Amino acid sequence: HDSVLSCSRDMDEIHYSEFENPNFDAKELVQRYRKRVPLPQLQKLLRTHHGNTRQELVELINEKYADFVSLSSRMQGVERALKPLRAPLEESSELTKGLHAKLGGLLQKAE
Repeated sequence: HDSVLSCSRDMDEIHYSEFENPNFDAKELVQRYRKRVPLPQLQKLLRTHHGNTRQELVELINEKYADFVSLSSRMQGVERALKPLRAPLEESSELTKGLHAKLGGLLQKAE
């Protein structure tokens, strides 16, 4: 994908990195760039960026769809494999909790 949005007049580009900051502030971005670019042109650039990003997402989903379906199937297989272990593990957990409580009681008596 393109690494920048083209922008004519006083500036050449709006970097994609502008949108990657975890504290991204759309209002601040628009205020900063509208000083250099007419608002209709900035709006057009942002719409183009949105369309390109959306297309990239669709292509990525299509490209990785088989992997996604395979992962989902494998996760179901893991869930089925773990199901028989659930009851014994829960029983073991309850026994451990009971033992812990009894030991705690014995320690209190010993003090």
